[in-house]
Amino acid sequence: VPLVADSPVLRAHLAPGDRTGTATLLAPGHRAVRVQAADGLRPPVGAAVDVLASLDPGVTIAGSDAPTLTVASGARVLATDGGRDGMPVGVVLEVTVEEASRLAFATANGIITLALAPPEDACCTDVQSRADVSAGSSSPPGSPESLSLP
Repeated sequence: VPLVADSPVLRAHLAPGDRTGTATLLAPGHRAVRVQAADGLRPPVGAAVDVLASLDPGVTIAGSDAPTLTVASGARVLATDGGRDGMPVGVVLEVTVEEASRLAFATANGIITLALAPPEDACCTDVQSRADVSAGSSSPPGSPESLSLP
């Protein structure tokens, strides 16, 4: 989690001790989803992207007749892979549970394109905002007390 100089480190900034790997980066109610973007965009880790899906003509979505839909907005890039020797670029994104479901449907029924978004559009730039988005609360989960770190 990026920190501002001289700011206190709160318990909410830290991952639970029983998590390892990519799971330490996820807020409650969020999922890590790997996509292969048709456009080959390799956004840097930490960047925000919008995920667009151009669906096959035979696929219909209730309430929409648009050929391209935004299935996730401001998704945070957790990792990238591939993109060499003819391999497609894979991008691991942090999305909400609802976006993960839409993304799975879109991947199975269309072409995925990533659009780089400005950092201020990121859904999940820090633990506080991720907690707010996931739980709809105004305070982070757990105790807001500051921690003393060595």
